Amino acid sequence: ITPKDVVVTALGGGSIYGAGGTNPGLTATGLVGGQNESVLTGLANDFAITTTTNAGSYTLSVVGTLTNGNYN
Repeated sequence: ITPKDVVVTALGGGSIYGAGGTNPGLTATGLVGGQNESVLTGLANDFAITTTTNAGSYTLSVVGTLTNGNYN
């Protein structure tokens, strides 16, 4: 059985200087059987906003290595 290709994207969000923020997580297309992003073990959003992060725009990315052998 061949692993299924999946497209994973880091979600964006907003924050106010001094307030920090909550990691918005990931979204994926191509998951099967009603599975959600929690099966994408080894992957994460590189969100690192804290209460001392300077105001501005930041690009969020997917980081890590997918360890679930059912998906590519």
